[in-house]
Amino acid sequence: MHGIEAPAERRTAAKSDFGRLTIEFADRGSQGVELTVKDDGCGLQLERIKKVAIERGLVTPAQAAMLDQRQTMALIFRPGFSTSDQVTSDAGRGAGMDLVRSLVAERNGRVGMATAKGRYTKFKIWLPAASQAAAA
Repeated sequence: MHGIEAPAERRTAAKSDFGRLTIEFADRGSQGVELTVKDDGCGLQLERIKKVAIERGLVTPAQAAMLDQRQTMALIFRPGFSTSDQVTSDAGRGAGMDLVRSLVAERNGRVGMATAKGRYTKFKIWLPAASQAAAA
């Protein structure tokens, strides 16, 4: 589970019933553009990510035990990776973050992320200026 919690869970965590999603876009001039998306949800569940990665054969239990936070978060960008228990029209197919990273990389950009358990998950996408992207 990740993302915005149900209202009852949010109340237990002393949060408002409704989650907050912040989207910021910044023009960095010759450096390109930056898109930041941040929620005030429960953060990435790192142990769940490791468990699913082991179940799907992406890492061994021994490898998972050695992963730091950054390496664990990077697993969500693997093709086909999903922590969803059910496949719906919105989730569970494993075509989300892998696709984002691929499309950004095609444009010579980067994706970064940060998370804090119980507090937030944040993604930043940097894309170079059009003149830089054409030169690459």
